[in-house]
Amino acid sequence: MPDGQGHTEGRFNIRVEPGESFAIGSGNPGKGLVVGPASPVVPGDTLVITHVDGHPFKIHSFDLYAPYGSPSDAVDIIGRLNGVQTEILAGVSTSSHEWATRPSGFNGYIDELRIVGATPDADSLYLDNLVVEGESIPPLGEIVHGASRMVFRAEGLDDWADGGFGHSLEFPVGVDHAIESGWFLRTGSDTSQVRQPGPDTAEYHGDSATFTWADVGAAGLSATLTVTLRDSSPGLLGTRGSANWTLTLSNPSGTPEVVNLFAYSDLIPDGSMKVEADLVRDYDWLRATSGMTEVEFFGRGADGYQVTAWSDLLDLLNSVTTTLDNSGTPFIGDFTAAFHWQDRPLPANGSVTFNWVHSVNELAGDRLFGNGFE
Repeated sequence: MPDGQGHTEGRFNIRVEPGESFAIGSGNPGKGLVVGPASPVVPGDTLVITHVDGHPFKIHSFDLYAPYGSPSDAVDIIGRLNGVQTEILAGVSTSSHEWATRPSGFNGYIDELRIVGATPDADSLYLDNLVVEGESIPPLGEIVHGASRMVFRAEGLDDWADGGFGHSLEFPVGVDHAIESGWFLRTGSDTSQVRQPGPDTAEYHGDSATFTWADVGAAGLSATLTVTLRDSSPGLLGTRGSANWTLTLSNPSGTPEVVNLFAYSDLIPDGSMKVEADLVRDYDWLRATSGMTEVEFFGRGADGYQVTAWSDLLDLLNSVTTTLDNSGTPFIGDFTAAFHWQDRPLPANGSVTFNWVHSVNELAGDRLFGNGFE
């Protein structure tokens, strides 16, 4: 597609302005978009997508792959509304030679989607199947504190977002640092991990949300998850703060159980999919950094962790019985991580509680001895 060329697909107009880094090629299935078809992408080359009637829309997910399995060219996927940038997913690339579906992480409506050349690399980037907002995919709800916000999206419970809740972590509102988070459990009655199902109830009150489940896994456990948002910046400007997740599992039977619990997160500091990450403390505290923004993931009292590029860890948790192996750090790339609380006793007619924290530009864990004794 040469500079200035346009194309219409369904109810959307597609045009190049400027550059020659885009082409129509093989899709999943049919036809899709190829970034860097003949030579590496040129930074700044831009593909613009708008609705033919100018209507606002939402982008929920897209498919991507690299045909030769080498690191692909990277693009920034940018949403604009009324001429102002409101959403960004930076550094989108892949090394997978198989098609995979990626949540966009976008929260609000846009009227213009821009795919902008960012970084050239060894392979072309193929994109297809942009899933656009429909009435059947509403948000679950949102919580707000000061100038921070979390939006829980219903599609985070669908098959293509296999980590639990699709959600935002906005510090401040409009600057997102997360795509999805959720929990997996395994008891002695389960043959593999059981992913968090859709909640039976969901309540939103100001800065906190509570979700409940009546029957999870082969042991029929009940669960209550509370998420509390805090803007801790002076003047409540949303420059720093945290989201605290507390999950209580209850055993309704007279038989004790042993529980393995996993908390998973896909984090994007400042919307970036290319971050640097490392341990703050073995084995329960991680920090992911992009530019001047630090996003921490703290699994209070966890026994193990694992960090991988998306979607290796998610695929692992959704398949075979696993024990996280304390690997993956230091890390550079598309950051995903999980913590593992291993073999925790769950008494007959009793309960056990797990806690994890996301923080932005502040410590997520205990302040004392954060780096051990020195």
